[in-house]
Amino acid sequence: RGRCGGVWTQEAAEAHHLPDDLERAFCAELMRVSQAIEAVFAPIKLNLLSLGNVVPHLHVHLVPRYADDPALGARLSPGDGFLEPDAAEVSGWVDALRRALESTGASSEGQA
Repeated sequence: RGRCGGVWTQEAAEAHHLPDDLERAFCAELMRVSQAIEAVFAPIKLNLLSLGNVVPHLHVHLVPRYADDPALGARLSPGDGFLEPDAAEVSGWVDALRRALESTGASSEGQA
């Protein structure tokens, strides 16, 4: 529930490689998306995984954690123990996240 991924188009493998203005924009957008996930799904924890190990590029997985999480308290790898939701469920979540992002001033058409 609520798991998202963002891929940024700027040429960088790490956030700290971005020019200062883009680094601030990256962090601000990441925080807005995190707040939207928290508002919509109310997880007990939100893990942010910055990967891109195979082909270096800047992207982040945002993984809400819940009390009924099959991997709670364990190391987390993308996809570990998580069920695939159906398309209608995902569509509803996307709409709820867009509304939450709009209420924080973040664009749902942005970099994430």
